[in-house]
Amino acid sequence: MFKLLSINMVSTSKTNCYNELCGICKEDNNNYCINCSSSGHTNCNVEIGDCGHAYHAHCLSEWLKMRKVCPLCNKVWVTKVKG
Repeated sequence: MFKLLSINMVSTSKTNCYNELCGICKEDNNNYCINCSSSGHTNCNVEIGDCGHAYHAHCLSEWLKMRKVCPLCNKVWVTKVKG
């Protein structure tokens, strides 16, 4: 069995964990969604489902009014992380 003796940090990054595009508006999840961009919001939240897919909260709320499934994998949408 191995034993960890030390860890040397090589670099750090200030990026969010959302490194994918919103599957609804096609904007980067680290940027503002179309709704936030046009209305001047200062905060654009992202929600992650149990399936692991992430979407802008505004985009997702509009989508869920029509369908209660993930836009990418069609699994029933259950929010795992709101942020």
